[in-house]
Amino acid sequence: MPKMKRILLYLLFTFIFIGCNDEFQNLTSGSNLTGTWNWTNTDGGLAAHIHETPVTTGKTIQLVLNNDLTYKVLENNSEVSSGKYKLTKEESIYSSELGNNITLGDNFHLQNVELNGIISVEDGKVLTISDNAYDGIGSRFIKEN
Repeated sequence: MPKMKRILLYLLFTFIFIGCNDEFQNLTSGSNLTGTWNWTNTDGGLAAHIHETPVTTGKTIQLVLNNDLTYKVLENNSEVSSGKYKLTKEESIYSSELGNNITLGDNFHLQNVELNGIISVEDGKVLTISDNAYDGIGSRFIKEN
C-alpha cells in the first residue's frame, strides 16, 4: 500500500476514534449521566403489560453513576451491587441508529428495573434505560439534586 494511503487511513481511524471517545467522555464527564438517579417507573413487556413503580414493588432504587465509570445500586438504601460500568454504541431498535448503551458490571439485573440497555438523558434530569428488545421493558429515573 502506498505511503500516502496508509497516512490517510491512519488519519481517518484517528478521527473516528477521537470522535467516539469524545462522545463517551461528554456522556460521563461534567455530565448529564453522572450523579444519583432515583427510579420512578418501569413499563413495557409483551403487550405492554408491565407497569411497576416504587409503590407497586415496595422498593426504592437508586443508581449512582460516577465520572470514573464506577456505579452503585441501592435498594431500600442498602447497596446491592457496585463495580464498573461500560458505555458502548449499539444499534437501537427504536431509531435504527447507533445509541449509547450502558452495561453495569457483569450485566447486573434487578427484577422490575432495567439497568442495562440503550440510554437517553433528557434535560440532564431524566434518564431512561431500555433493554433494546421489541417486547422489552424500559425504566425511568429522575436525577437527585
